[in-house]
Amino acid sequence: MSSTLTSKGQVTIPRNFRVALGLEPGEQIEFKKNEAGELVLYPVKRRKTGKIEDLRGMLKYDGEPVDLLNVDVATLLSKRQKK
Repeated sequence: MSSTLTSKGQVTIPRNFRVALGLEPGEQIEFKKNEAGELVLYPVKRRKTGKIEDLRGMLKYDGEPVDLLNVDVATLLSKRQKK
C-alpha cells in the first residue's frame, strides 16, 4: 500500500492502519528507525481516563494499608503545625 507525500510533508495513513493502531484524529505518532533501517510508527501513549481504582499498584508501598480519612487528618494537622 502506498501514500503520496504532499508539499507540506504530510501523508495519509490508510484507514486500516489507523484502525489497527487505534489512532484517532489529532493524536500524535512517534517515528523510529529500527536496526534494519526500517521506519516504524508508534502511537504516542495517551492518558487513559477511568476510575481511581485503576491506579492501584502504580506506587510501591510496603506498609500497612492506610485509611484515606486518616491521611486527610494527618495532612491537615501537619499544615497547622507549619503555620
